Amino acid sequence: MGRVSFNAWLRRQQTRKDAVGDLARDMVNDRCWPRRKRKLGCFSTHIRQNYSSAAIQALYNAWYEWGTQYRDGRL
Repeated sequence: MGRVSFNAWLRRQQTRKDAVGDLARDMVNDRCWPRRKRKLGCFSTHIRQNYSSAAIQALYNAWYEWGTQYRDGRL
């Protein structure tokens, strides 16, 4: 399986009917979303400053899910 960036993976999750899908839709509409970042800290800092605590949990869930597919689940 080829490597897919977190943002590319998250963008593909927009049709999900869960918190990860909500986060994906937020990402697409957020002009300040960290587009070229690769570290969880960059995303979590942005979310802590702009979103609810539920979005933080959605980010961690999404990061873990992406990681199990593309990065062996490492945070």
